[in-house]
Amino acid sequence: MTTKNYFTTGFTEVLILSILKRGDSYVYDIIKTIEDYSGGRLTLSPNTVYTSAYKLEREGMMTEYSKLVGKKRTRIYYKITVQGIVYLDELMAQYNLAFEGITQFFEKMKESSSSTVNSKSELEKTDVRINS
Repeated sequence: MTTKNYFTTGFTEVLILSILKRGDSYVYDIIKTIEDYSGGRLTLSPNTVYTSAYKLEREGMMTEYSKLVGKKRTRIYYKITVQGIVYLDELMAQYNLAFEGITQFFEKMKESSSSTVNSKSELEKTDVRINS
């Protein structure tokens, strides 16, 4: 059973723009790069990438162009704009702050929970069951 990764959709834009900052790319290549670079931990559907791409293009963060591949096939490539690079820098700053905050949060939770419940077996000892 496949489950939706709600975290990935929150930072799809930063992933796409990061790839485009390296060079122009197309949807399949973007998906493959994200999956490869994350060791398979992050996977995006084409719909997710297209949705973000349309939004980023509407907002002027990137442009698209067609390129002939082979004799008859046309592929849509995306290119980051100067405005997109500035936006990516802002997103990265926000991401880093959020990551640091989340890391600190879980460190504090770990510290406070270790004084409350020391182990799974201790938690099982205090398990209260309600009879119906």
